[in-house]
Amino acid sequence: SQALRYTTPMRPYLAALLLLAACADAPAPVTHVDAEAARTLARAPGVTVLDVRTPAEHARGAIPGSVNVDWHGGFADGVAALGLAQDAPLLLTCESGRRSTAAAHALTEAGYTNLTHLDGGIAAWRAAGLPTE
Repeated sequence: SQALRYTTPMRPYLAALLLLAACADAPAPVTHVDAEAARTLARAPGVTVLDVRTPAEHARGAIPGSVNVDWHGGFADGVAALGLAQDAPLLLTCESGRRSTAAAHALTEAGYTNLTHLDGGIAAWRAAGLPTE
């Protein structure tokens, strides 16, 4: 038909436009790092190390200078109480990486855009021989 003849050449442009629109709404990706890279990042000015383990786990040893906000105990309110900008650099950790992965997803959905995840959590940090407090 006449209408199909005029719209067919526009299909690639329409597809590209839809892809761009979808990407604009997509949350920022989370960067994943190993323990050594996490140590470097944790020392950088302005970075908040967010440990999402329980307070008891955190007390048994944590990344120096980390802030404890329990994933299972008022996580959203705890993060809000920190008063961080949504583009503030955050390094997320837990014991093995499971809870911090969930926290990264929740923070991304909440609009945080500068997230880094310590793969393997504090267990990987300890395995690399890095200090805890």
